[in-house]
Amino acid sequence: MADMNIYDYRVFWSAETKQGRLELHGLAAGGKYGVEATVSVDVNDADELHMLVDLLRNEKPVHFDRATQTFETIQEPTGEAEGKK
Repeated sequence: MADMNIYDYRVFWSAETKQGRLELHGLAAGGKYGVEATVSVDVNDADELHMLVDLLRNEKPVHFDRATQTFETIQEPTGEAEGKK
């Protein structure tokens, strides 16, 4: 189960080593209102990094499970963006 609500992020990519990292900032479970947390996620594939950045840019809210390193969004209907210009 996701235990961190991501509110911003930074992206790092090394053209030399072909390795990247996401630095996630958010509120993690704990205390009355949650606690500030920063998590780094290593990504060794440019396509995977691109997909994750797309998820972070276009979905809200995005949650993260620190134990399994799993990203999660809320349930939404299919074709949500259909017909939007």
